[in-house]
Amino acid sequence: WLIVKNNEETVFSIEAVYEELTNSTDSLSTWAKSNKDNFFLPPNPPMLSVFPQVSQWAMDPNNQYTNGAREEFLDVADYFLVCYALANNMTLVTHERLAANITKRIKIPNVCVDFQIPYMGPFEMLRQEQASFILG
Repeated sequence: WLIVKNNEETVFSIEAVYEELTNSTDSLSTWAKSNKDNFFLPPNPPMLSVFPQVSQWAMDPNNQYTNGAREEFLDVADYFLVCYALANNMTLVTHERLAANITKRIKIPNVCVDFQIPYMGPFEMLRQEQASFILG
């Protein structure tokens, strides 16, 4: 389903996620390696242009995240996903949930809310896209 939707230019991921997925030797890593060229988008100029805006948000002391949370967010694929979605007017799909009063980890939905980036969970996306999985 992911490949079909990717061929329809509906579902993508980014190279930063690819890098994280391929740091292991499991079946997801193998799948990512076999779909690198089409599924995982490279950084683009609009994405690069919002890096300062998003990193400034992460480092803002008014957000009350720990320094470790800020550093982790800026060092993992989450930061790049947020930047790509913001710059390219895309909806971000994540298993993470909006969290209140957290300081130890920056969650994708919390960033999305502050930047007005549409986001949803994977099951919501599957329903919205009317995914159909038929075993035969």
